[in-house]
Amino acid sequence: MHTVGAASARRTFASRPVAVLTLCACVVVVGACGAPTAIAFFEEVAWYAQGVADEEMRSTLTTSAASVGVRLEPIVSAEPEPRVALAAALRDRRPSLAVVVPLLSLEVDELAAEHPGVHFVAIGVPAAAASSARPTNVTAVSFDSDGAFERAGRVMGLYVRSRDGARVAVIERRPVSARAVERVVAGIQEVAGGDALLRRELQSGADRVRLRRLVEGVVRDGALVVFLDVGDLAAAGLATLADQGALAVVTNWGNRPGYEGTLLLTVEEDLAAAVRAGLQRATERAGDPSPASAAVAVAGQVVWRLGEPPPATAATLLDARVAARPGSTDVR
Repeated sequence: MHTVGAASARRTFASRPVAVLTLCACVVVVGACGAPTAIAFFEEVAWYAQGVADEEMRSTLTTSAASVGVRLEPIVSAEPEPRVALAAALRDRRPSLAVVVPLLSLEVDELAAEHPGVHFVAIGVPAAAASSARPTNVTAVSFDSDGAFERAGRVMGLYVRSRDGARVAVIERRPVSARAVERVVAGIQEVAGGDALLRRELQSGADRVRLRRLVEGVVRDGALVVFLDVGDLAAAGLATLADQGALAVVTNWGNRPGYEGTLLLTVEEDLAAAVRAGLQRATERAGDPSPASAAVAVAGQVVWRLGEPPPATAATLLDARVAARPGSTDVR
């Protein structure tokens, strides 16, 4: 668990109009008679980065918590120091459980030591660190998206395989998400072979000019679908692909509007599912505080975004499909 640098990372994160991560929140669960009462504390930038209408987001989270017996009320905070706001909530409301996600989950061991009477659920912990030795009042929730990224690569390969001369491309910013890229590449090669793949690297996560040139280059070389693993530049890459008439695959787009005719797939990490799984495991651990029960994984999802139907051979690889009408956020 890396706690050094969390404050500077948060300042960078908060300065961006749209966050890369689609899950940054803190849920405080307060003990009460009957079902526990929950207060969901969100950093303002994280709340709006979800790309979901306010009431829809509130309904999704409260329903998810209710399914494991918790009454939850989301709160959106503009407090520039979320750790201060969290400490105030813990002090004022005396919760029994607190769910934290990036960036607060980077500091969960420290928070647990400061508040030994609270059980913390840390969402979005890297899978390699989720099972690390932790205080007994911490449960870690990681996202296991390896399978989802490989399935996304296979769908990309299936989409171009029947189109003469079509290729797929991967534009990556190493070493940020090398593991995700490797799984996508493995899926593409399994279905379409290595000759159908173009692979390019972006050296700087702020170089929009270079990204545009890379996108234009792979499209010129025959790429019909491009996997963009470029961090904050995903929207810029999508804009260029829209201009070029090609398709894109990105991660954690959520229900943000725009690019309905350009997005082919997204690989999503489901915040509501993570909250539900974390709360359920934490409640179960009341009778089993052993380290073996301290970690839980939530699978990533592959979502079809294009209006036209997916290839029949790809149907079993998808977890959801966005409805065909432009701009829709309905999933079926």
